[in-house]
Amino acid sequence: MSSGNKILVWDPLLRLLHWVFFVCFILNYWVLETGGLWHRITGLLALTAVLCRLFWGFYGPANARFSVKALSTQRWRAHFRHIRQRQFDPRQVHNPFGYVLLYAVLTLFAALAVTGLLLEEVDYFFGSDRLERIHGTLADIVFVLACIHIAAVFIMQWWGKVALIKPMLTGKRRL
Repeated sequence: MSSGNKILVWDPLLRLLHWVFFVCFILNYWVLETGGLWHRITGLLALTAVLCRLFWGFYGPANARFSVKALSTQRWRAHFRHIRQRQFDPRQVHNPFGYVLLYAVLTLFAALAVTGLLLEEVDYFFGSDRLERIHGTLADIVFVLACIHIAAVFIMQWWGKVALIKPMLTGKRRL
């Protein structure tokens, strides 16, 4: 879909889910008391976002769909060629690195939800130091990936001269 010289790259649900993940992670990692009621509610909201994103990745519009083809050797080579040439297709939504990050973050958020639920809802695991360390390590890994994601957005926006931040707010990118 395009209007004038702009093209829709991120639909409203995809953008909403992106920001839900962002807010949930910030709240649970930095603000809310670990294991508290609001921490658990926020974790369940993040799990709901994972499930919505999984559904949307299979049944949503083309720009929201998951792609195994995007991880092909051909796509990686093309992406590295685009990096060297500083030429990116403004219609492209995720590059191979973006897909790897997307799959990793969805997996990690799901694992955080499962470990959190086990810690709070299954008596056998209540107070388990090992599971708490796993849960904390998963959160730390998401934090590292989020930092990499943010750095990559700024670097690619500067290096590739393609808008990445504004489209996550408006959904549209100039051609």
